Amino acid sequence: MQHELQSVIKEIYSSLDIHKSIIKKIKTVLGCVSIISFLISALMWYNNAKSIQNIGKDFDVEIRKLAEKYDMSNIDEYRLELEIFLEEDKYSKVKGLILYVADKEDGNISLSSLGVNADMVYEKEVNYYNVSNFTSHLAYNEKDFLDKYGNIVNPDIFLEYFFYYESKTLI
Repeated sequence: MQHELQSVIKEIYSSLDIHKSIIKKIKTVLGCVSIISFLISALMWYNNAKSIQNIGKDFDVEIRKLAEKYDMSNIDEYRLELEIFLEEDKYSKVKGLILYVADKEDGNISLSSLGVNADMVYEKEVNYYNVSNFTSHLAYNEKDFLDKYGNIVNPDIFLEYFFYYESKTLI
């Protein structure tokens, strides 16, 4: 009986060793998958930040070019040119644009908008209910600029969250 009990105990121990090694392998695989997932998500967040920054810089250059040529308070003068550059592939993530212009007297060189109301002169597809869920907002707070005639220009850009759509695809 004792001999049989010892053989049963040996079988249980050897079975436990096999299970322990399987569990150890599973832990190793899960650890590697976790590290790889973390690295991929960190890379995606970094790419997202770079993409947003690049779009913001490119858009800033384009809108300032328009401001050098036109009276930004008169949208009819430059609407077509604005919409053409918004249709470019590099701006495909721009989901909305609001353009505010504070109409100042000709020749203004001050960015102070005290006592002047800014009017919204252009709005592109801004759905205020979805803006917070699916877009990042590049506001020009304290980065206003002047157009050719001294009007103060303030664009608000709404971009699609890159990480949301990339992670959805990855999953």
